[in-house]
Amino acid sequence: SILPASAAESHKGSRRYENGFHTLPNNSDCPEAIASVKSPCGVAIDLGTTSISFIVYSFKDGRRLTGRFGMNPQLELGSDIFTRLSNANESPEKAGKAGNLLVNAIGSALYDIAKYDGIDPERIVSITIVGNTGIISLLTQDKYRMLLDPESWMKPIRSVAHNVSSWKQAWGIHKHADIHIVPSIAGFVGADILAGVYSLGIIECPRNSLLIDFGTNSEIALWNGENLFVTSASGGPAFEGAGIGCGMPAELGAICKAVLTPKNEIVCSTVGDADAKGICGSGLIDIIAIMRNNGTLSESGNFIHEGMVSYDLQHGAKRLRITKRDIDVIQRAKAAVGAGIRILLDAARMQVNRLEKVYIAGAFGSFLNIENGKAIGLIPPLENGKFELCGNTALAGCEEIMISGGAESALNRILEKSKILNMSGCEDFEDYFLDNLYLKQM
Repeated sequence: SILPASAAESHKGSRRYENGFHTLPNNSDCPEAIASVKSPCGVAIDLGTTSISFIVYSFKDGRRLTGRFGMNPQLELGSDIFTRLSNANESPEKAGKAGNLLVNAIGSALYDIAKYDGIDPERIVSITIVGNTGIISLLTQDKYRMLLDPESWMKPIRSVAHNVSSWKQAWGIHKHADIHIVPSIAGFVGADILAGVYSLGIIECPRNSLLIDFGTNSEIALWNGENLFVTSASGGPAFEGAGIGCGMPAELGAICKAVLTPKNEIVCSTVGDADAKGICGSGLIDIIAIMRNNGTLSESGNFIHEGMVSYDLQHGAKRLRITKRDIDVIQRAKAAVGAGIRILLDAARMQVNRLEKVYIAGAFGSFLNIENGKAIGLIPPLENGKFELCGNTALAGCEEIMISGGAESALNRILEKSKILNMSGCEDFEDYFLDNLYLKQM
């Protein structure tokens, strides 16, 4: 499904440029033809493992026009990127299907935008795409086999699109439109985290900063004033509501917040204040923290009361059930992220209390309760003022890359400063992972 998305929310916390915007992309194959378009637009796209987000920008007016959000149709091929890559590796036909699912999803979103927002695809003269390395490789049908080889994970993997003409035709956009795919940093550290670092201006600041982009393939970056240490943590799609019995993405009707009243009752809030349909990742974090606090859950994630097999919630007419398996899924996801943070801190020879800023990104990060996140060990135990909830920084950075003149040199500088760490090769990973499984502070 393709749903309207709030452009403003997607850009929460992002940095804006003071030197103005380019009115047209300057690397088109035919800028003279594009110059004749009366109201040219650009589209920024963030291809995530579980979801896809869009922003449409007017080069004429210098403003965002609309946005879209939808699930990645590749979910039918597997919830994680490794499964999809393995599936694609079996035959050119399966690889082609994986790529076509994405091409068709983008076309569906552009059609929806044309139908409901009245934006003729012919006005689209620029499309910029970010995403994790695996998703981009499947879209372009280039270098996806390399990602199945651990020896390639520490190397830059720049997938090149050789079929952009067919994309333009399928999407109905201007025939001379520029399609730009932002490069990945390396292996499973993708263009999405690169765009997020760029959007937030992290390496332009001298302070010690940590960016956690929560997702199916969570990516983490640590800046110590000299180097940007980066890694990825494949914790599964739990933060995006997938793999949870009553889970759903952070969209209309998702329980995104929960609080415990003095009467020991849990009161939930939903996205858009709509009738509850399910629970997204941030809502589940709140509920797990409450269960730890009221004596329902042990530190190891087990129900304390004998015979208890689930925790039931009522929100309006909707009854939701949280099982031990749901809690396990969150524990494994947070343990992967926690291990990644510890490994980056070790590489930078930094104690956690030296962090001056922690940016929380991703749709999950838009609603996260900081206190509850700290209580169950999802994020470091720092003062609340050091945290900033930033929303979709990958999409924000993607848009800024599309409209700003200084993007290429700035991105190259980030790439030069990046030090990639492969957690599977870190001898302390297993110990850190096991330690972070517990529902306690880091």
